[in-house]
Amino acid sequence: MDEQAKRLALALGTILDAIERVEACRGGRSTVPLKVMTLGELAVHCKRGDPFVWDPLGQSLRLGVKHLGEVLVRNGYDQGVMIEVAEHVAGNNGTRADIIDKWWDGIKLADGSTWAA
Repeated sequence: MDEQAKRLALALGTILDAIERVEACRGGRSTVPLKVMTLGELAVHCKRGDPFVWDPLGQSLRLGVKHLGEVLVRNGYDQGVMIEVAEHVAGNNGTRADIIDKWWDGIKLADGSTWAA
């Protein structure tokens, strides 16, 4: 991992630390009401911005995770380096790895493939 990738990994780790602090302050309680939705209802839910209404800080932080994945691609890093960054930042913490994987889902890589969670 080169120096720029290390700096991006540090930024990603900082965002994940903040996510963990937000979750700890909530005491494991979700701010989002639990509701079963059809795909159509989910589309409307997202279009209205409900995830941000219910969890503005958490959603913003998670979008930061996605953005850093996109920045890695724009800087020419391939899937191998992205995996190296993710593993470096997540360590043995499955929750951190899950957050990265979920929010990098759908990112188009330079080789034409797509990151899939």
